[in-house]
Amino acid sequence: SCAADCAAHEISYFKVSNAGPGGDFFKVRAKSNNVVITQMNINSHTEGSCQFEVFTKTGDFVGFEENASAWTEVPLQDSGNAACTNWSGQVQETKLPAFNTPVTINAGQYQSFFVRRLDGYVIYRKEGSVGSIAADNDDLTIYTGKRAGNLFS
Repeated sequence: SCAADCAAHEISYFKVSNAGPGGDFFKVRAKSNNVVITQMNINSHTEGSCQFEVFTKTGDFVGFEENASAWTEVPLQDSGNAACTNWSGQVQETKLPAFNTPVTINAGQYQSFFVRRLDGYVIYRKEGSVGSIAADNDDLTIYTGKRAGNLFS
């Protein structure tokens, strides 16, 4: 059986200011325990069939947005294909396919992600400065990231 501290937990962050093609860079920090990321939800602007890519790197993404060799692709189940929901001003998340290989973030460490939709628009937030706290719980902190229109550009 699993210890109480390895049960599944969720953290939500939902603030919207715009929609556009491409994806988002952001970082998270594990607090006092290791955290294992197995899946993510995003906010899609358009509904229907959609496809995603997720990349990750240890540490901060800042300075590495255009450096593809610094990133590792996280293989997604179903080749990244998902059923996107229509945002329509509501808090409706699209569940990305689960990670084939979970990403472990050691206690006290930062891990960056780039989540990219290959077709259609994603919701993003323009407010806040890069690196400011966007969401926080007992397990981890999510920091404000930045949008990218294309892969590593």
